[in-house]
Amino acid sequence: MDTWEVEQAARIGTEIKDLRGKKTGQWLADRTAELGMKMTRQTITDLENGRRRYVTTAELAVLAAALNVAPIRLIYPGPDYNAPIEVLPGVQERQIEAVQWFSGIRDHGFTDSADGSQSAGLRNEYRENIRELRLWRELFDVYKKISSVVIPRNASADARKAIEARLDAYNDQVHLLRGQLGLEGVDDGG
Repeated sequence: MDTWEVEQAARIGTEIKDLRGKKTGQWLADRTAELGMKMTRQTITDLENGRRRYVTTAELAVLAAALNVAPIRLIYPGPDYNAPIEVLPGVQERQIEAVQWFSGIRDHGFTDSADGSQSAGLRNEYRENIRELRLWRELFDVYKKISSVVIPRNASADARKAIEARLDAYNDQVHLLRGQLGLEGVDDGG
């Protein structure tokens, strides 16, 4: 029986082969080189056939970019995201839960113990450890909302006022989030 990490590498290899479709392994090798990290055709073939027992994070990123897919898709490929998957050794969970955890969207509970207070402590620690990521995600979302606001030329005074009020609220959110991130006076590119 293969170990968890070997099964994960095999799953990634299968997904690479499926996403590559009719394109050749050499095409994928060339594409990774264009992106700045050449992977040989043989390495790609070994991954796809399960002979390669690991995938580095650098390889995962460049392969995902070459295949024009999110890296998480290579790890948890679906298509049934409700189906169970071994997210950690010996820990089965629905694929969508694994994706959400891997993306930092939700706490996982995969390491919970029978001791409720210990589990609560672990979840609090997790939330604190991803706090900055969560705040940046929220800030990015507010910037997207701001950039999508358009005040039509023919907008009535009331409509214009409502849109401006919404922009003011977004700007308040930006100020609050930037303060929580310690970015006051720093250009964050938003």
